[in-house]
Amino acid sequence: MSPRRHVRLADVDSSTGQTLNTYSRERHVGSSSGAGDPARPWAMYLADSHGAFRFLTCDLDAAKGDARADARALAQLLDDLAIPCVLTRSGPSDGRHVWIGLAEPADADLVRELAHLLRRLCPTLDLSPLTNPATGCVRPPGAPHRAGGRSSLLAGDLDTLLTPRVRLAHLHRLLAALRLRFPAPVPVTSQPREHSGSICTDSSGHPYLPGTRRELPAASRAALVSPVAAGVDGSALLRSVLLGAAAAHWHLSDIAQLADDAPSSPGLEHLRSAAGRPGQPRRPRSAVESGRLLTRQWARAVTHVATTTRHAGDDATFGARAHAVAQLVDDVQARAHATRGRWRLRGGPSLRRVLDVLCELVLEAVTGVVEADIRRIALMCGIGRETARTALLRLAEEGWIRQARPAEGPHAAYWALLSPTGAASPPRRDRDLVGGSLAVEATPAPDEASAQVSGLPAALSTGDPGRSRSQADPAPPGWSPPLLPRPLDSSGAGLRTSLLHLLTARREAQAHPLFTPTGLGHRPGQVWALLRENWPLPTSAVAEELGDSIDTAAADLDCLQEHGLLHHGPRGWLTTDSTMRDHLAAERGIEDLLTDRAARYTLERELWAWWQSEQEWMSAPRRTSGPRRAGAGQLQLLPHHHARPAHPRRSDGRCSWRTARRALLETGPSTGHGSPRARRGDHAPA
Repeated sequence: MSPRRHVRLADVDSSTGQTLNTYSRERHVGSSSGAGDPARPWAMYLADSHGAFRFLTCDLDAAKGDARADARALAQLLDDLAIPCVLTRSGPSDGRHVWIGLAEPADADLVRELAHLLRRLCPTLDLSPLTNPATGCVRPPGAPHRAGGRSSLLAGDLDTLLTPRVRLAHLHRLLAALRLRFPAPVPVTSQPREHSGSICTDSSGHPYLPGTRRELPAASRAALVSPVAAGVDGSALLRSVLLGAAAAHWHLSDIAQLADDAPSSPGLEHLRSAAGRPGQPRRPRSAVESGRLLTRQWARAVTHVATTTRHAGDDATFGARAHAVAQLVDDVQARAHATRGRWRLRGGPSLRRVLDVLCELVLEAVTGVVEADIRRIALMCGIGRETARTALLRLAEEGWIRQARPAEGPHAAYWALLSPTGAASPPRRDRDLVGGSLAVEATPAPDEASAQVSGLPAALSTGDPGRSRSQADPAPPGWSPPLLPRPLDSSGAGLRTSLLHLLTARREAQAHPLFTPTGLGHRPGQVWALLRENWPLPTSAVAEELGDSIDTAAADLDCLQEHGLLHHGPRGWLTTDSTMRDHLAAERGIEDLLTDRAARYTLERELWAWWQSEQEWMSAPRRTSGPRRAGAGQLQLLPHHHARPAHPRRSDGRCSWRTARRALLETGPSTGHGSPRARRGDHAPA
């Protein structure tokens, strides 16, 4: 079961004979002592010798809060996602361990992000085992506890640890659910610390950050004078003091001197004593144990401060703008869900991809009007530029968007999302993705004033649906709205972040060479993306979500299952590992389709920029003297406003796209995307 050949043994205080909560010694798994000694606590590594996690174990510490409640919440979440787990009681302290065996090794960065999100779900979670692949370890089921007793099984099947069945696709589904429930903080300006990366060592070999010593920050001073009463996490107080001291350029000796003066530093009690059994007083630490603990935690604090950036946001209008933009996109997405059958008609999948990308760009720019050229939209959607151009025109005709400003010179056209507040929207059924509970609420329409905060277009009517070329029919009586994932954070910034996560994940799921006309097509890509957003769905629910008949949905599901992209579980359809798409694309010889398209579009942009520079040169006032431009293929030695050489010409004086293309292919585009393949013909880029 152990990912490594060694396990870690608990240390013993030589003066008192008591078992300590440190594991500095190792023993071979097959050794007759150590791991085989029933009276000696031992812990198992969660990652293998290469740093890849083989187990995902949540250590819920009862000293930090209600570990049992956290274990129930986590077990319920895992059950909703069909992820098997094992729940154990760690020992007499009544802590909990939630074990997940992994059939595929998990990258440390993935596990670290999961750990920090799980910490928001379970405040009692100890992050150390899941954020340190080198030394992170937990006592497995049956291992002794230093205070007596053993780690005992409460729920689950131990066979899921001996023969793991959880794959990376399950972890990504867990990550997506946690991201939706706990949106990331609003992006703000990141400023590196003045001492970032500069760690020195004192005469005793202990690390510190060079600089003038300052007073402790307010939060660290408050932690220093806070007593470690019952129910208070002493290790958290110690960490707060050490982080502030490291940032203030203190040395380890300064902290050690404070720790010796107990009356003036009650917040450092964790260095002097350890928490005892429930209802019993704290156990004094020996000088050796205290020294080891301080040395270890101080090194961690210094490293953390030296490698972490400080964030500062100073845009006072961001909250209001984010609220207005997020509400606009939310309303547009609600209208798109209400007319979901429209996106399954001919050309519908491409239209929905383009609409979602525009919503994503609006959220990123925090404004309702964005500049977007057809090549950028095409590459983001995984479609051709002509398909993107047609989709923009059709979306504008149907009242989803409008062109705020036409393309001019080097600038692309500006597009604005249209608010659907002119038409009544039906109530929308919302789902909490983690809990699975349903609630019905009416969608509030943003008022005109809030839309004007960031220059959004005023609320416009979508017009007469009968006059649109492909307007979907209104919802019939008894209409059942789709299940839309909703964030728990109702603030504008929280809603914006959640919508960005949702739209980005949906785009990345569909924008793949396999889901192009030369692969399986756009419609199976819609189904696959739907099942990536939502865990197991039966065929009837898939048909309802897509606005399809059951027979049509079943045909797409069978196609995906036939190619190994789906499998049917007890609760419905589930996606397999996303790498399967790459294997199928390679089998069809289309794995580089989107990459080649991106290179071709880079070349077309360079050709157009070169021609724009030529026009600027021709329209500039004629000069009687001064430097001349370099010819095509010549080197420009001196800097000049017109940095590009003369555009190639034909014998009749007209521009030669063929020669210009050949020149760029020989020298490579200036944007550094590589040399694309040449195409036949001598035509200007569209």
